[in-house]
Amino acid sequence: MRLFCTLLLILLPFSKSLAQNTFSLNTTTGLNFNFNTASSLENDNVKQNAFIVTVRPKSSNISVYARIYYYSAPYGFVPGSMNLELDYKSVNSTTGVSNLVTSPFILSTSDQRLFSISRRTTTFNFYYDLICTAPGYSTATGHYNFTLMFTMTSP
Repeated sequence: MRLFCTLLLILLPFSKSLAQNTFSLNTTTGLNFNFNTASSLENDNVKQNAFIVTVRPKSSNISVYARIYYYSAPYGFVPGSMNLELDYKSVNSTTGVSNLVTSPFILSTSDQRLFSISRRTTTFNFYYDLICTAPGYSTATGHYNFTLMFTMTSP
């Protein structure tokens, strides 16, 4: 059985009212998962420090969200049989940070808040692992594509 998962990232720029805030997303590793061995089908696959979310909430309080914007999969795919998770690893400063989700969570098609920060002049770097849960042997063979969207809003 051969499965292949590709990720595309969308970073939505902030609105005009957030023009003095900054927000960027960097990837530190390739975001493809290959499932071509028994071990890869039976165990979660982790891309360590896959994302660095960098924000500077200079002009207003902000919240950052993530979700699956779009996915395509082979016929027979059952949503939930293979999940993508974000796992918070670290941040360079916690001053002003609230609502920080520190446990791994499954990404869905609904916005899920990663954290909030009160107005500061500090630049924050949040590090996240990306986990593709073990698909098992009953997941349809083929190519899976996921588009992830990260957004910054002013509460």
